Amino acid sequence: MIKYNVVFEHTGEEGTVEGIRNWTTYKSEEDFKKSYVSNNSERVIADGVTVEEAVRLCGQVLLEVRLRESVNASTDENGEVNRDVLRMNVTNSFFAVILGTDYREPDNDIKE
Repeated sequence: MIKYNVVFEHTGEEGTVEGIRNWTTYKSEEDFKKSYVSNNSERVIADGVTVEEAVRLCGQVLLEVRLRESVNASTDENGEVNRDVLRMNVTNSFFAVILGTDYREPDNDIKE
């Protein structure tokens, strides 16, 4: 099966942190075009790329941006930061910078 990798970058709209990147694997280009709905919170920065290129692009996110995302993801609807969640998110951010990408299970998020 041929897979189709797409790299997204958050825009800062709708509660996202600008500059955060992630990638998703679809079954095919056709499947991506059928299922993807454009929105204000992210933009496609690359599609049809290899896994290595997707990893490289996601690895370019600065630590400062990753830390802002860590705080954002650790804050509840009342504006309170859960320190345990923050500790985990910050640790993941440092590993992402060291490894050059966000960790994800292989083929775990192939869009059906």
